[in-house]
Amino acid sequence: MKTRLLILIGFSLTLGLVGTAYGQYLGDKLPPNTMYDAETGKDVFPHSYADFYYSNPEFEKYSVIAGNYRYNVPYIISNGTVSEISIDCDNTELVLDIAPTTKQGWITLALPRHLIDSKMSGNKDDNFLVLLNSKETQHSDIAGEKLRVLIIPFSNETLQIKIIGVNYPEHMGENACNGTHDPPFAYFLSPLKQFKSGIPSQQVSCKEGLELVIKKNNGHPICVKSHTKSKLLQEGLVEPPLITEEGFVIPREDHTFKPSLTVEGLNETYSVGQKIEFTVKFDGIGHGCRYPQLRIEDSNHDKIWESGGVVSLCDPDMKNAHINKEWKIGDNTHFGTPIINKEGFYTLFVTFGDDIIQKDFVIR
Repeated sequence: MKTRLLILIGFSLTLGLVGTAYGQYLGDKLPPNTMYDAETGKDVFPHSYADFYYSNPEFEKYSVIAGNYRYNVPYIISNGTVSEISIDCDNTELVLDIAPTTKQGWITLALPRHLIDSKMSGNKDDNFLVLLNSKETQHSDIAGEKLRVLIIPFSNETLQIKIIGVNYPEHMGENACNGTHDPPFAYFLSPLKQFKSGIPSQQVSCKEGLELVIKKNNGHPICVKSHTKSKLLQEGLVEPPLITEEGFVIPREDHTFKPSLTVEGLNETYSVGQKIEFTVKFDGIGHGCRYPQLRIEDSNHDKIWESGGVVSLCDPDMKNAHINKEWKIGDNTHFGTPIINKEGFYTLFVTFGDDIIQKDFVIR
């Protein structure tokens, strides 16, 4: 293998740009120790390349929602700002709306292959078609195992960048929006986030091992274990989705989304052994004497933490009323502080009265 210096010169000559400026820009936006393999003609990323893009504070991240998944796109841009990134799954097109300045700029995008890819016959990588204001332009494309890193120059008149993936017949429908829970590249949305993104509650998907039910009081979807589903059904708090014998979903009454129970301050990522602190808020109808119940489950749905020592002593004759309260979870509170000493994917469940909310996070 050869070092990056040789391939940088090759890129600059191919694009007809100033070699030094382009080489410096490209070199700064690739993971350290990236090598060029002269035999295959491809760049080889080190094993830690994902951390370079997803943990590097120099890169901003734009979340693209498609179906039941959220895809994070790290990017860095000079002489411009990104206002929106959207995906057309059917046509394998990623569209960036940008606001350039008075100078020529560059944008580096780390595109998850789950979100968009370009393949030729034989499952080999093919070039993307990149358009600036509907006019084709040259760019550099470095392929990693799960990322396609594109570096695109643009003029001060560019308002839109369109990235189009190739679809050979055997890959039709496979090169965009390939929903797979694969952090940090793609995340399966929680039921609440799917609902907020516009997916009807009856059509929300659940992770393997969980079942969908609909809350009676507001029509919101939640995913629970089988034994929890049975308990909630017996208590009359939820109802199953209405599905015909042919498998078609019957829409229920439309509910405007307005969550009563929310969680604030919970990060998407924590380090092993780091304190997990956040705030639970409730603004709705309920008993003011109650406390929220909290638990954390791992990816196997095993409970690894729950709030302890919190007992609700309510007058049985007390009626529901509008309440607006918040509870801080952390040190010096009777809920305790969650600390997880094992890497993995976890879900926080919060229950308050008839309301249930869940949020996903990662321990690295």
